[in-house]
Amino acid sequence: MFVSRSRVRNREAWFLLIRVVLVMMILTIGSLVGFYFFLQWVIESGERPGFARDDLVVPAPAERPLLHEEPPLFIRGGPTPQFSIVPMYTVNRSAEALDGMEGIGAVLNLEAMNEGPSAIYVESIGYTTGWGASAEGEVGRYIEPGGRTYLRHMLIPIPSPPPADGELTFSLVMDILVEGPVSWVRRENLSFEGSGINIIPLAGEGTPPRFGHNEPYFYDKVNDMIRGDIGELEGILEGEGMMDGNFTIQDIVDAYEFVSSRLEYIPDPDTGSNEWISPITCLERGGGDCEDYSILLGSVVTCLGGNSRIVFTEKHAFCAFYLGDDDSVLDPVNERFGLDIPFQIIEDELGKWLVVEPQSQLVFGWFPSDVVVQQGTLEDMYIRGHSDLGWAFESSVDISIVDIYIN
Repeated sequence: MFVSRSRVRNREAWFLLIRVVLVMMILTIGSLVGFYFFLQWVIESGERPGFARDDLVVPAPAERPLLHEEPPLFIRGGPTPQFSIVPMYTVNRSAEALDGMEGIGAVLNLEAMNEGPSAIYVESIGYTTGWGASAEGEVGRYIEPGGRTYLRHMLIPIPSPPPADGELTFSLVMDILVEGPVSWVRRENLSFEGSGINIIPLAGEGTPPRFGHNEPYFYDKVNDMIRGDIGELEGILEGEGMMDGNFTIQDIVDAYEFVSSRLEYIPDPDTGSNEWISPITCLERGGGDCEDYSILLGSVVTCLGGNSRIVFTEKHAFCAFYLGDDDSVLDPVNERFGLDIPFQIIEDELGKWLVVEPQSQLVFGWFPSDVVVQQGTLEDMYIRGHSDLGWAFESSVDISIVDIYIN
């Protein structure tokens, strides 16, 4: 069959045109995809706005005394009415012993259950240890029959080096009043056997970790969540009577108690993913994991007028709150709890930041779960009141700090 040369040339020209168009389309699509990823890289690698000195608010050192209820008026001697009181305190996860840090101490978060038929007024509670240390503190709290009441916190100091294993025990001593038919009757020096103490030893002097600040992935994820919920959260706090417009150190403690009293630990689903939820979702669920606790607590303090950061380690998350240049603003918190708390401090060019573990069951300002105490002072991480002790992260080298910045 005869085909003219012109038709062949036309067909070849069309095939060439089609190939050119396809190549141009591929190059165009490749360029667009490349530009998209380049744009994403520019966005993700761009600087995020963090705190400057002019943004920061130093909390006022407001007083909040230890709660004390007035004792009964009529106290007499005579037979003691029937009673049963059981002191309680938080122990480690194995529920076998009280955890205590060498060179720091062990915290007793003391409560008591009244299992008897008579009302009880707890005047004081103290401890004695196997190595001879002892202390007593006032309480002043009523416990009705069947009731359970917080009494106070106490710190059992643990020296370095720690006592021998056979001495790592303590007992509690309590003075109470028991309500009788006519008057109250005093019972003194009631003794209760405590648990053993599990000593967490000091680590050797360590190398400070590498800090990242406002890295885009963490920063955008945290601040976008909080911006979406901040108005509703402020309304909730307003309803709780917490938004008085005067930011004090006690507002940080109140925020911690607001969060810890409403949440329980709920791990992420066992899917291998790390799910973060917003502050309002966390409140509605009634719990979350360490990131969720921290995002909520940081949001609450931000609503109250403070400056909040979230510290992400490789396995954990907790909060840090701005104090200014003088950490004596923490003194009223010690008076509120009736003990010298070994507050953890991170210091940078802006000032001092108080570390707060949102999930602590011991006391406000106690150590995060991913922390070890070290001999020697780290330059920017230290324990208030212990010039020879620093702290670091047990299993993390890279730390990411995120400013909650919703302006």
